[in-house]
Amino acid sequence: MQKLIKLLKTIFFSLFPDLCFHCNQMLNEGEEVLCFHCHSKLPVFDGCWVNAQNNIITQLFNHKVNLKYGLAFFYYENFGVTRSLIHHLKYKNQEVVGTWIVNHFGDLYNSAINDIDYIVPIPLHSKRKKERGYNQVDTFCTALSDKWNIPYIKENLIRKKYTNTQTKKTRMERVSNLKNVFDVKKQEVFSNKHILLVDDVLTTGSTLESAGYVLLDSGIKNLSILTIGIVV
Repeated sequence: MQKLIKLLKTIFFSLFPDLCFHCNQMLNEGEEVLCFHCHSKLPVFDGCWVNAQNNIITQLFNHKVNLKYGLAFFYYENFGVTRSLIHHLKYKNQEVVGTWIVNHFGDLYNSAINDIDYIVPIPLHSKRKKERGYNQVDTFCTALSDKWNIPYIKENLIRKKYTNTQTKKTRMERVSNLKNVFDVKKQEVFSNKHILLVDDVLTTGSTLESAGYVLLDSGIKNLSILTIGIVV
């Protein structure tokens, strides 16, 4: 029976091969999402290993919002491997990317998560979620929650105002675009808690800053952020 299953899998993958999300080469047995070559080229963010409380992420938010930890998994470069992963996650409905990242790299930050109470995603407006069909960080946050045994709260921080895409806006335009966008439904849920706010990419930080202000105003104890990629 096992030989038959193996044969059927071989036939299936020969007809519908899995391709590397970056180089588009056929994946070999044991490879998932990325081929071994592209996996080895992932630019892992090293700022947290030095000091999760004082690195380029926390420094970016100095005098804006007070962060306890600034975390990211990878550096993000145009045409790089990280960009390919996030593109597949965000625009090609490949939510497996989020789970894959956590399974392979989730242990990097065990020392920085001991006092975090809740994982909270940057929310999508209902209209945007309907357009895309899903929040790209939802599966990622679920995998983090399972890996780290930290509750995932995804409905309490809300986006109450629809905004145009931030992709081509300057920092000032992004900040203006995000005024009065976020809100906390039940402040008592987050009161005196350490929140890990999660997004896909950190560019100017305006989205995380705007949501962070709202969370801090709601009475949380500490705010930390985590992104898949950070633009260099």
